[in-house]
Amino acid sequence: MSMLSLLACAGLIFWALVIEDALVAVLVISAGSFFAALAAPCAYAMTIDMGGSHVATVNATMNMMGNFGAWAFPIVVPWLLARFGNWDAVLVVFGALYVVGALFWLLLKPEGTIVEQALCREKLKA
Repeated sequence: MSMLSLLACAGLIFWALVIEDALVAVLVISAGSFFAALAAPCAYAMTIDMGGSHVATVNATMNMMGNFGAWAFPIVVPWLLARFGNWDAVLVVFGALYVVGALFWLLLKPEGTIVEQALCREKLKA
């Protein structure tokens, strides 16, 4: 669900690149934001499931990564606008981030908690 939602968001953002009408582009990007929001419950469910007794740490780490992004974008967006002179680069970066986020879901292994998986990897190394 989360992967599909994030990919739908990215697709809508990329589609907005070719739309000439500003209102329609905003509506398409807004629809993309709706799909991005659909991915959030999956992310929180996964932190609860995979965090086990460390759910607070896992959830806090996930939220902090989002805070880093929220910190970076007021810096990155004006830089992209100054460098490229239009919003196309901003939309490409936004869309690419959603694609990368969707692909990261493939790295998650729901068999056991994060700690159990780490301990299993350590046993395999030994």
